[in-house]
Amino acid sequence: MAITLCTTLGANAQTNSDRIAAFVNDLPRNELGGAMYWLEMKTIVGWEKMMLVAGYATNEPICDRLAMVVRLDAPDRKFRCSTAN
Repeated sequence: MAITLCTTLGANAQTNSDRIAAFVNDLPRNELGGAMYWLEMKTIVGWEKMMLVAGYATNEPICDRLAMVVRLDAPDRKFRCSTAN
């Protein structure tokens, strides 16, 4: 009886979050040249994308405002905004 064991060492698994981030990165900026922004939260595995801010003439101030709101709700966590595209 032979037993075969297959492993996939070195294979990169792409999560849905990674696929969404790659898709958004390729989207055009708005008419004014403004970028979309990710609201991110620091976790034990690094910075995780929580929300995409899009649709405003300038998305960064809206993202900053959202970060301020979530900091009030979770003062022990770290949040930031980063450019999405």
